[in-house]
Amino acid sequence: MEKTINCVYQPVKELHSAKCPHCGESYYQENHSYVTAVYYPPIYKNGVNINPNRNTSTTHCTCMNCGKDFTITD
Repeated sequence: MEKTINCVYQPVKELHSAKCPHCGESYYQENHSYVTAVYYPPIYKNGVNINPNRNTSTTHCTCMNCGKDFTITD
């Protein structure tokens, strides 16, 4: 018996839309990244999580247009 998998096409969002703060171009190399890893247990009040995930992601980049370094923090 063959299994059939139904897929729904969904457009992909632009994940890397950052621009160099020096020249304004979106042409860069990601050098290294750091991510905090702290567990924030969900605490719900009236159906709303009042203790959201506060972890951050920091990526160090080099602009391929002007050659300057910059940092992206989420």
